[in-house]
Amino acid sequence: MYPTRRPPPFYTPSSTGERTTNPSLGYQSKVRVIDRYKVIGFISSGTYGRVYKALGRDGRPGEFAIKKFKPDKEGEQIQYTGISQSAVREMALCSELSHMNVIRLVEIILEDKCIFMVFEYAEHDLLQIIHHHTQPTRHPIPAPTVKSIMFQLLNGCQYLHANWVLHRDLKPANIMVSSAGEVKIGDLGLAASSTNHYILYFLATKL
Repeated sequence: MYPTRRPPPFYTPSSTGERTTNPSLGYQSKVRVIDRYKVIGFISSGTYGRVYKALGRDGRPGEFAIKKFKPDKEGEQIQYTGISQSAVREMALCSELSHMNVIRLVEIILEDKCIFMVFEYAEHDLLQIIHHHTQPTRHPIPAPTVKSIMFQLLNGCQYLHANWVLHRDLKPANIMVSSAGEVKIGDLGLAASSTNHYILYFLATKL
């Protein structure tokens, strides 16, 4: 298994091809994260925040990934809540997307001017799978596994592109894989959405 890093404390009290919006998804500002979820581990840390593994409480069965955003970075426009533009962009996109191969946003919790995004949990990412097959000795990933991953990845990308969404940060670490082999495209913090076809074409060419 992969080693677990120790993070700073998590909390201190104080599938269709159409783009759809989850009607039950909203901003929860009168609840506390620890009342709904029990954090049991640390997953990763990135530019804009940290991600933790959690178990649901009070009738929320299963495991979840909770992304806690850091305060605004220098140079970013500060919103009235102190939330960065990247966080606002990711919340807006994830709230509208619904596809079996795109990571599902469960809910958003605003607590003490901190944003917590709760996602469905996937046990692995593609980078871990690649490392597993290269260390300590190299051995090939089975062809059926490669075909399945590629098919699901392209299926998710097709859905995003059909809705004029460019991920712009698609890499093995952002491709989640569940223990059942389900592939989920995650981390849309740098994604861009527009109905202007010319702008999207320019960005894609530039990248």
